[in-house]
Amino acid sequence: MAARWNNLAAHTNAAISESELALEIPDNDSAGVAQVLDFGRVGMRVEHATLEVSIEHPSRGELAVTLVSPSGFESRLAEPH
Repeated sequence: MAARWNNLAAHTNAAISESELALEIPDNDSAGVAQVLDFGRVGMRVEHATLEVSIEHPSRGELAVTLVSPSGFESRLAEPH
């Protein structure tokens, strides 16, 4: 059975930037810190994301960074070591 092919719209770039958030990263708290960036407001389907972060913490090796898609897919960007 042949599947019907749906072409995507033309390639488009969009950027969402958040700066000077100054969020405290709590110690000994498994809930951690979450920051939501909503690409829904740009009105397009997102197929690729690039994340740039700058984190200052006295114990960088204890930090984990996870990018979570709207569908719930998790991409681990940094793990404690």
